[in-house]
Amino acid sequence: MGDPRAAAASAPSPPQGRPGAPGEPPASPVHWTARSPLQLRSCPSCGFRGEGIPYFRRAGNLALLAAATLFTYGIGGLAYWFFRRSHRVCPSCGLGWDRSRPLGEGAAMDGLLGTSNDGRNGALGHLRPSGGPPSAAEAAAGSGFAMSGLPSGGGFRRFMGVAVALVGLLILALGIGTLEVVPAIVGGVIGLSGAATFGWGWRALQTRRQALLQRMQREVLRIARVRGGTLTATQVAADMDLTLPAAERILLSLDDGFRITSDITDEGILYFDFRELRLGSGEPMA
Repeated sequence: MGDPRAAAASAPSPPQGRPGAPGEPPASPVHWTARSPLQLRSCPSCGFRGEGIPYFRRAGNLALLAAATLFTYGIGGLAYWFFRRSHRVCPSCGLGWDRSRPLGEGAAMDGLLGTSNDGRNGALGHLRPSGGPPSAAEAAAGSGFAMSGLPSGGGFRRFMGVAVALVGLLILALGIGTLEVVPAIVGGVIGLSGAATFGWGWRALQTRRQALLQRMQREVLRIARVRGGTLTATQVAADMDLTLPAAERILLSLDDGFRITSDITDEGILYFDFRELRLGSGEPMA
């Protein structure tokens, strides 16, 4: 008689994804994925933390491109766009994003371990099974919110509006200077078209900002549900990696006076009470 333990060890294991012996759970493979923190960087000039934006998304750079296009008959603007089209800058101060630095030393390893450099669990990344949605605890632990799926900010429309308006003003000025009616009318029409195009892009920008605010509000609601229905601006800023003024603005935008209320404790702490979330968790209402 052979050793039964050796026979069991030499027996082939059931393939992954198929049930093994009766009473054993299926051995399905689990692939772990980490949310890469490599795109999250810090600006050395203003301290902004996040991702860079395209160079020509900033209004000042758009104005320079429009001026270069106008005063060089398009050649300078085309060259300016060609050499700067792939650059990214800080959305806060405009510093070149190539001068930014990662969020602390060992950010990637901290993300894999689920602990950020500032001590918060999972601020830079989480390990979780692929294919499943992040849990509410992950959302409350600073996993952040996705920026994808937001409507366009209308940057190209605003740029084209400024450029067309400048061309129209130039033609209008030439028409007035030469006392010609037709160039003045054409320049005025072109200028109005540029203004309308800029307004179209500006409305798109406001729509994007509103969509971003609504997305952050939903994130705050998830954090409030995990934390028991009571939040402070400091908690929201820590969990969502925001500044304190930004976190307070989001909370104030949610304060409607009856579903979500705000009050100040005896110690002078401003807190926000999500009454319906506390009611759903079974806590007594004040």
